Amino acid sequence: MYKEEFDVKVSMDKEESPINMLSQGERGRVGTCVGMALRDLTRDRGNNIFDFIFIDEIADSMDSTGLMELVKLLDDVPGQKFVISHNEELKNYFDKTITAIRTDGVSRIE
Repeated sequence: MYKEEFDVKVSMDKEESPINMLSQGERGRVGTCVGMALRDLTRDRGNNIFDFIFIDEIADSMDSTGLMELVKLLDDVPGQKFVISHNEELKNYFDKTITAIRTDGVSRIE
């Protein structure tokens, strides 16, 4: 049996706040931290055999400061990184990008 709801509180500046009171960008940062922590935990216990991380639209609601922190965090993560985003600023931080463009219902990769 899995618990579907958690009472998650986030500590910021020595104050606790329910996660639903955070902005969308702040919730994205918390989710990233939790995901990275779980990845490290499974790797340390020998259960994570994959040397990559796949992130889908995690940065779309982040401001420039959040993007910089995300990029710094990703720099420290070993292995291959796959990041999907509509954020045009984010792609400037990566050496290799793939862009999907949809025209008249047909997508092409550049």
